[in-house]
Amino acid sequence: MYLQDIERCKNTLPNTNLFRPPFGKMYPWKIRRIKEKYKIIMWDVLSYDFTENISEKQLKKNILKNTESGSIIVFHDNKKSEKILQKNL
Repeated sequence: MYLQDIERCKNTLPNTNLFRPPFGKMYPWKIRRIKEKYKIIMWDVLSYDFTENISEKQLKKNILKNTESGSIIVFHDNKKSEKILQKNL
């Protein structure tokens, strides 16, 4: 099912071969199979936008303090993150 989900996503984003695993977790057998078609990418900065009661100031500090050239930042598209991200993006 996992590999089928990736292929379905490819229909939505047809011009990329990048894959970021949900939660950054994968079993070794999945890594081997996915690498046959995709380049696996991870992130190096977690915004903590999902943290309850995080302030706008702390969110920005988390990101700016840890970001460097080429960084990949994780933001979330969910109810926990919606309020803080709408204010800042």
